[in-house]
Amino acid sequence: MPLDMTTVARVKALIIGLSASATTYDAELDRWIDQLSAAAEKHMNRVALAAAQTQFFDVRPSQAVFFMRATPVTAWTAVNNDDARTFGTSTVVDADNYATDDDVGKLEFDGVVLAPGPKTLKVTYTGGMAADTTAFVAAFPDIAGAMDVQIAHLHQRRGQLGAQSVSADGASISVDDPTKWLPVLKRALDAHLSAIDLPGLPL
Repeated sequence: MPLDMTTVARVKALIIGLSASATTYDAELDRWIDQLSAAAEKHMNRVALAAAQTQFFDVRPSQAVFFMRATPVTAWTAVNNDDARTFGTSTVVDADNYATDDDVGKLEFDGVVLAPGPKTLKVTYTGGMAADTTAFVAAFPDIAGAMDVQIAHLHQRRGQLGAQSVSADGASISVDDPTKWLPVLKRALDAHLSAIDLPGLPL
């Protein structure tokens, strides 16, 4: 399950007229946090929860650069290359044959030519954006703050979800879909995209 990128208490602090001690809408807000956190991970193409990871990569002929999804990387455990995909101990690539960039999760081979093919590269490592929600909020206050605003917005317009117009004083007024991401959230997420999604990087 994706890591929650904010808390119900933080969201409630932005909702006018909703007491911090009131629990009527807690379950609803929690569901929005879960859904938006998962969508944010997908948008950034990153893994939020820092934990042990295993990724398999398709290898093109002469390909030397690969990017991990769970960044920053805190430990590189093992790198295996095997066109038979058994990944035994004899397929471990010696660390002298590659360089790493922990912040962006970059793995670059410079001392060996990899066996190409689908899923012939296996990388075991530890990485992710934060160990828990508290750490995430501290490390990525822009994302957490934008998430608070988005969920408060959804709550306050919960009666208009999916609506294209609302009636007021006998007239019909066009409205934006409340489920559409606010610019503040998209900007915050775009600032933390996976390195593989950034322009100008070799693949």
